[in-house]
Amino acid sequence: MAVAGFGPTQFSFASCISACSGSVALDVGRQFHSLMIKAGFGGDVYVGSSVVDMYATCGNIEDSICAFHGFNNPTIVTYNTMLSGLAQHGRAGQAIQIFKELEKTETAPNKTTFIYFLTACSHVGLLQESMFFFDVMCDHDKIEPESEHYLFLVDVLRIWVIERILGTQEENGKYWTLDLIKEMVEKGIGPTASPSIVSITSLYEARLLKEACDLLVDMRKRGVCPNVKTYTGLIPGLFRVDYFEIAIGLFHKMLQDSVVPNTVTYNALLHGLWSDGKVGLASTVFDKMTRFSCMPNAQTHKEMIKGSCL
Repeated sequence: MAVAGFGPTQFSFASCISACSGSVALDVGRQFHSLMIKAGFGGDVYVGSSVVDMYATCGNIEDSICAFHGFNNPTIVTYNTMLSGLAQHGRAGQAIQIFKELEKTETAPNKTTFIYFLTACSHVGLLQESMFFFDVMCDHDKIEPESEHYLFLVDVLRIWVIERILGTQEENGKYWTLDLIKEMVEKGIGPTASPSIVSITSLYEARLLKEACDLLVDMRKRGVCPNVKTYTGLIPGLFRVDYFEIAIGLFHKMLQDSVVPNTVTYNALLHGLWSDGKVGLASTVFDKMTRFSCMPNAQTHKEMIKGSCL
């Protein structure tokens, strides 16, 4: 390009820097960043957003923050890019600072801004902050929440439940997750695949197994197919509380949904069946496992040996 006598534009720099992000080529990205500044595009927001993203994607979040603060008038695209990078690196505290900086400007946040911000909070379990800024989004900025916003709010509740509620054996807090999921349904949001799967996992980890099963049924009615992780997470929990028939029925529904069980699923099922004394059914499940080309592992054989000794 240079040999042909064509000078680079902000668009060519943005494309090259984005390519460095995709290939995680930090050293090359630094060179393009330097050339960009020499060419007089250092203040260009379009190119600058690519630089912020490139450093964050390549693992250098400090340089990403420095690049962000180098702009005099960052746009919402630049703010979103910075929040996305901070979320990737688990920098929730700095994400809050950036968001507060945004609130002081005339730039209005959008739906994407709150998705990245809630992502950052969910990664480290900042429940109060997530709830507060979710309300800010709805009440102050008048942004109607979508399934992705609920997804991260449910996820941060899941982390909070595990770390605090289950640890102290308090019971009230775990129902917040259930209330939030009911709010999603009442507003006609979902359940789509990702939020529902996270919601089911949250309910299961909060020991709300019946509610998790009800949500699974609702998913299937709405044509959303649960994945193998959803089923595999519920089956052992149902066995542990003696819901044997429900667990076995869930396995059959899994097959009806054309969801292929993995080794973890079969191991959980075998463990539950042996514990319930269903020797014949356990043998049938083991035969089905090998017939479906699912390779048994050491845990599988351990369950079979342990069961045969009962």
